[in-house]
Amino acid sequence: MRSISIASPHAAVRVHDLPGDGIPLVFLHGLGCASSCDYPRTVRDPALSSRRAVLVDLLGSGFSDRPLDFDYSVQAHARIVVAIIDALGLPVECVELELGDTGRVPTGEGTGSARSLMLAGNAVAEAGTRAREQARAVAADLLEAALDDIVLGDDGHFTVAGTPAKAVTWRDVVDARTIEVAVDFEQPGPTFPSGAHAAAVEVDPETGAVRVVRFVAVDDCGRIVNPMVVEGQQHGGIAQGIAQALFEHVAHDSAGNPLTATFAEYGIPSAAELPSIDAHTIETPSPVNPLGAKGIGQAGAIGSTPAVQNAVVDAVAHIGVRHIDLPLTPERVWRALRR
Repeated sequence: MRSISIASPHAAVRVHDLPGDGIPLVFLHGLGCASSCDYPRTVRDPALSSRRAVLVDLLGSGFSDRPLDFDYSVQAHARIVVAIIDALGLPVECVELELGDTGRVPTGEGTGSARSLMLAGNAVAEAGTRAREQARAVAADLLEAALDDIVLGDDGHFTVAGTPAKAVTWRDVVDARTIEVAVDFEQPGPTFPSGAHAAAVEVDPETGAVRVVRFVAVDDCGRIVNPMVVEGQQHGGIAQGIAQALFEHVAHDSAGNPLTATFAEYGIPSAAELPSIDAHTIETPSPVNPLGAKGIGQAGAIGSTPAVQNAVVDAVAHIGVRHIDLPLTPERVWRALRR
């Protein structure tokens, strides 16, 4: 297949020659962008006052089977594990999560509004820091050294500064004394994650069909604790946003009966309908929490929908189209081209 591109002040056009019959296909090209600044709410129930409670319990018995428990009210498992590992210097296999047990952690608002790392992550990081300081005090007694001389190494051993051969392990510490820490973290204000998204689309003027040919996103979610989780949030959110722009629609008949009651009728995209997503991040730490974290949960879905809509409108703007209602189904685009 050969293609040529033609640019004019009114439209960008790409002509494809189909092999065999030689009939050219003409596509309208459009570019669209959108920027966003989110406002993840940290206050819902005034009685809870933006809290995330966490309990860290280092158990002296059975340390190898269940060395660490902490309860929290959100779902950011990977990022929470990273926070506790950073604070305690323990390997990942020594961390076990207990979720949603109000018998152990009485307060929490549940997940939502991209607050997982902001609230639960900071609660866990603070609890881990306090647990580490308790453990250093126990290690100082066991090593018969001053507290200020006790160092926790990357290998999880407590040593006396300048005397690395003299050391005790976490097991030694918790066998000597049970360590338990409870933290109720309150964030003083919201964070403001932001981003900029751009989409390039092809529009078939004969059918109104839209294809997203490229999508680029740059999001700022503050300090990134787990890059893989952040990238997954970006890709998933962008896929949802593109779906909202092009496919998703709850339809009813004249009697109010739903026509899109199953996924057989409701428009959702597969990988075949999506481009390869080019997602990037920048890090501007937030000043309102110790980790400098912001939200990322809905960043992809905020900027992608208007970016795609703007791109489609740009592709047909040369005939005077300024708006097309979402979702941008082939029928709606086709009708807009024939107004």
